[in-house]
Amino acid sequence: MNNKIYLIICIVCSIASHAHVHGQDIFLKKGWIEFERQENVVKDMEGMWAENFKDKIPKFKITYHNLYFDESKTLFINGKEPKEKHPWFNEDASDDIIFSDLNAKQITKKQQVFERTILLQDSLRNVEWRITDETRDIIGFECRKAVGKLLDSIYVVAFFTDQIPVNGGPLSFSQLPGMILGLAIPRYSITYFATKIEATLPTKPQIVAPSHKSKPMGYSDLFQMTEKAMKDWGKWGKKYQILFML
Repeated sequence: MNNKIYLIICIVCSIASHAHVHGQDIFLKKGWIEFERQENVVKDMEGMWAENFKDKIPKFKITYHNLYFDESKTLFINGKEPKEKHPWFNEDASDDIIFSDLNAKQITKKQQVFERTILLQDSLRNVEWRITDETRDIIGFECRKAVGKLLDSIYVVAFFTDQIPVNGGPLSFSQLPGMILGLAIPRYSITYFATKIEATLPTKPQIVAPSHKSKPMGYSDLFQMTEKAMKDWGKWGKKYQILFML
């Protein structure tokens, strides 16, 4: 009899976990999300010498990233290796770690900037969000569309769900009334969309801020450093300067 009761309990727990993952009636307050990032690298070639080769390479560079979260914190890191790496655009960013304290509205980011590893500590990036009535289904979760602006002129589109009542998202994007499961940066032809959600947190990695021996810098310090390094890089350099800031 005890074995039957145990079996029933296991089945109920399995059903509850399944409901979590598919965005049904149970709200998810901790777990992890896999995001697929797509970047249209061919668009970057327009007007450049490399434009002659755009028909000979894959249009999109695809990478995967994991977002671990609980009610007050998120950790965004690189995920699984893609099945095929892009033959041209395959730079490694495995050291990049973004930790967001959602209650304190603080970010700690360990990232690679050219040949240098830096530690950024600052307030969460301020985005002027405007929530719309448009909705979209993302892996079983109903998401509302929001349009935002940051750094004065960079527009982003986000799809968030209140079925995950944590105001986080990929990279350092946050401060919407629910988890961001889809994100697009139209100017740079970059998207992040959730491909999988798990309702449990693994033992590792823990959701804690990264550390580094270098002295922490803020967004303004990072902007000045990259502005100086890429002042002669034109439009291409400006793109990557902005991406360093996200």
